[in-house]
Amino acid sequence: MKRAIRVIEQVVELSGRIVRWLTPALVLVVSYEVMMRYVFTRPSLWPYDLSCMLGATVAAVGLSYAHLHRRHVKVDLLYIRFSDRGKAVIEVIGHLVFFLPFAILITVVSINWMVESFATGEVSDLTGWYPPLGPLRLVIAIAFLFLLLVGMIQLVRDSYFLLKGRAYD
Repeated sequence: MKRAIRVIEQVVELSGRIVRWLTPALVLVVSYEVMMRYVFTRPSLWPYDLSCMLGATVAAVGLSYAHLHRRHVKVDLLYIRFSDRGKAVIEVIGHLVFFLPFAILITVVSINWMVESFATGEVSDLTGWYPPLGPLRLVIAIAFLFLLLVGMIQLVRDSYFLLKGRAYD
């Protein structure tokens, strides 16, 4: 099990490190469109769709990467005052009650959405460019699957800490 956990963490780490480079690409695409639209009065069709796709990819993959590093938003007012064991209790309860049900639901929905998109040949109709949406839906489904897996790994780690009093590794 430890090997599987390490592999999943390495895959999420690598995907986060790769996808973060899409952020400068997103800035370039948006800057290009702003320049073409307002400086040259020659707007293009493709930058809007591409910026939506890049932004969605960065956000979706970034969720699992942030969760892996426990960089998600918390209200630390009380949390920081708890012992490590108290923090683990909060994490386990939070994962079981809130995180896992949501992550399972959103993963199932995104996988169904992706399958339907490929089956129907769905394209974006926001502009006249009409790019296929299947690849984006695939990225989102994989990203939410990663998020679910990372959440399950953290649940295992926190549960182990509660039971054994030491870190899982």
